[in-house]
Amino acid sequence: MPLGYWLAVFILLYIYWVAFYPKRIRKIVSRKISKMLAEGKNHSVVGTHNLTISETEIVDNSQHSEARTQFNAVENIVEDKEHIFIYVNADSAHIIPTRIFENHDKKKEFLALLNNKVGRLN
Repeated sequence: MPLGYWLAVFILLYIYWVAFYPKRIRKIVSRKISKMLAEGKNHSVVGTHNLTISETEIVDNSQHSEARTQFNAVENIVEDKEHIFIYVNADSAHIIPTRIFENHDKKKEFLALLNNKVGRLN
């Protein structure tokens, strides 16, 4: 078969992949999350959480659970426009919405305190 035929096939597959794969992944993830929420009690995941920073750890309290994370267990701290993520491992993080801070300076002060406790310099 000529090279042009295979090139056309791969270009069509690539266009299909780019056009439909992101939608398909969103649909799969949405379905899995809905299934997880419908299967049972998820009180420790969904709902209001109160995060407290002490001298040695981060304490996450909810109505049904309490989780303690030592600062030396924090793997990474990532900030985007709407959230601060305190990663405990690759698939678990404390998520702090930035809207809770009164202003940008309070958010920077919190990040500096957190980085200081974790032992990182920014």
